[in-house]
Amino acid sequence: MNKNNSWMFSFIFFVFLSSFVAAKAVFILFFQASFDPPFILQLTPLYLLPAVNNLQLFLFSLIVVVFDAYLHIKDTRRNLLYSLIPTLIMLSGVSSVIITNEFSVEYTVHYLVFLFLLAILVVDHRRTLPAITEKVKPMPSKAFKHSGTRVSHLPSFAFVQPSSSKLISLGFISNKPLKPSKREQEIEDALKERIKDRSYSKKEKKTLLSEVEMISDLCRLDDLTPSHADVLIDAGFRSLKELSEGDPSTIFKVFSDKERLPNIGVTMERVEGWVDSAKTLIEQEKSQYWVDSPKYLNRE
Repeated sequence: MNKNNSWMFSFIFFVFLSSFVAAKAVFILFFQASFDPPFILQLTPLYLLPAVNNLQLFLFSLIVVVFDAYLHIKDTRRNLLYSLIPTLIMLSGVSSVIITNEFSVEYTVHYLVFLFLLAILVVDHRRTLPAITEKVKPMPSKAFKHSGTRVSHLPSFAFVQPSSSKLISLGFISNKPLKPSKREQEIEDALKERIKDRSYSKKEKKTLLSEVEMISDLCRLDDLTPSHADVLIDAGFRSLKELSEGDPSTIFKVFSDKERLPNIGVTMERVEGWVDSAKTLIEQEKSQYWVDSPKYLNRE
């Protein structure tokens, strides 16, 4: 069963079972109907106690079924974990009937309920423990997202930092030299221009790595170069998200100083294109995140 649709199995089963038991409660309480079929009294192990009468057994079964149905209808990770308790109570009640009696067609409903409850335990377990039951795709760090490729050409000190070492071990950054793309080469050249002296303090290295992240994030737009990214960062637009929320006229004023920024080639139309492209890219990433995420992560 597809994991994304597996929640429907538990949902349909408990809606049907709780509806059936609730309808039976109306007939029993208001029309003095009989307690049939017998399994409605045996959904908890309390039926093994001779001192408990049929009405009490039925009310206990009703409470357990409705509570379990409520937890599965809410369908959050915490509720699924809580639902293991009523599900195990019902499973123990039905299984005790099966164990203490010989195989018979008379207990067909008990066999079916037992199998359904067992399958629900497996489904709920798979959905509450995704890290164990499925291989989780690593999400690239935003510092190395641009163009969807690995950035293996960074200043040498970047691979000494603890955070970068983790990225290397997880496969986000490759130690094996890869041929850089044109855009990666532009970013590398811009960074090398900044980093001519290799003797940096720990604080300076952290600052430079932060700038690497900002430039890489902004340069995910096709026609935004590292030189443009430098100007935007100085003006306070340090990420693609901040750029998407900026006012094009305000951003354009940043590039209006021709003496300070000769031949940078920025027009109002180009700035508007950056903002629109940034908004589109952010929305696409949000949509992709909701599609790829496990279902329980999409609920509060």
